[in-house]
Amino acid sequence: MGISPRCSHTQTVTDQKNPVPFILIAEDNADDRLLMQYAFRAARLPNKYHIVNNGAEAITWLSQAAEEPNNPICPAPDLVILDIQMPYKTGLEVLQWIREQPQLQDLPVIIMSGLNSPETVQRALALGAHSYLFKPGDYSELTRFIYGFNMVQAVHAC
Repeated sequence: MGISPRCSHTQTVTDQKNPVPFILIAEDNADDRLLMQYAFRAARLPNKYHIVNNGAEAITWLSQAAEEPNNPICPAPDLVILDIQMPYKTGLEVLQWIREQPQLQDLPVIIMSGLNSPETVQRALALGAHSYLFKPGDYSELTRFIYGFNMVQAVHAC
């Protein structure tokens, strides 16, 4: 059982005229992955995204993207969405690793988890998560966040 991020043939991530943030999602639950894909489609989000199956794959993807930022196979994400309870590395461990990398310190990270513990929420925010969203849900809060994120990124690109 490998932990490679399975860098796939992700379509072109940005159009020079209209940059659309690329999103890396780390989610180990197959049902939650399907729900997230459905939410992206239903909300008609323009973002390209890739889903890795655990925290170790997320770190591998981010490491490869940092080494070769313009790699179309393993693009550098503009936003990371992490589940908390994953095998190999938890979402909090991935978040802590991200914040320890100088080139990734400002990378926006959303935690999306079914773990509704005030201590966990506080720890995630203390580690630098931009938001902590609870699941299960209808994912409308996540899609609203991504819409807002896309708008902010578009303004910064001007």
